[in-house]
Amino acid sequence: MMLIMANGPEGNDIAIERIWPTKDTLSEFLANYKDHGQRYEFAKEYAGGKDVADIACGAGYGSYILGDVARKVVGFDVSDDALSYAANNFMRPNVTFWHVANISEYEFDVIISFETIEHMDENDGDMFLQKLHSSLKDDGVLLISTPINRNEIKYKVNVTKYHLREYDEFEFNQKLIKNGFCVKQRFGQVNSVTNYLTTCSALGFSWMGVIHSGIHRLIPERIRRPLAKFILGNELKQVNDSVRIVPENLSGAFVQILVCEKRRSDG
Repeated sequence: MMLIMANGPEGNDIAIERIWPTKDTLSEFLANYKDHGQRYEFAKEYAGGKDVADIACGAGYGSYILGDVARKVVGFDVSDDALSYAANNFMRPNVTFWHVANISEYEFDVIISFETIEHMDENDGDMFLQKLHSSLKDDGVLLISTPINRNEIKYKVNVTKYHLREYDEFEFNQKLIKNGFCVKQRFGQVNSVTNYLTTCSALGFSWMGVIHSGIHRLIPERIRRPLAKFILGNELKQVNDSVRIVPENLSGAFVQILVCEKRRSDG
């Protein structure tokens, strides 16, 4: 997940990871951050004619995009500032915005939660998934994404300081099972950088393997950052245009997108 440095109505750390486009600037934003728009375009395949929840909706642009095809979209968020911004900028006849405290009043055909659970610790993540489970119709679909973190050290170092808990594929699959879901399909979101890190190697190890080991963090950040820019120069230039969603293969992905259903009592 890219860290978005953007101005917004909130004067706290969360605001730094929120994004604040308007209808007038949405096309420009989606062109500059294709991974964000791509996830919602992907979700539209599941949302057609359905009652959809978008959690956490943030500024509301994703709910607005889903409104192109959904019967109804309710964007939920914990931030009153974000909800006010969303209502002022991305309301449409079939799109509304509500505080997440009201989610128990609804049941949905489709629940979408992109890049949310990594902002919660282990226990809060479990409680969050249980709320999603109770708000999803028995035959409904959950689409959920989170960054992939395969660091094989005892205590994972998160991608940004704003993330409290990140998961590898196995961990996240087990967490979903624990909270009543089963994964029906998995997709990875990849780009030129992650593809390069996976396919290129040094001394028999892929760059991605080195990153997953966590050993690169022994190098001071003031050295590590310019070194990474030097190694990844050409790939960084085309990283935005190269973003794509691929089925099943998560080896070079920076985000995992899972399509889930409620787990039946018989397994």
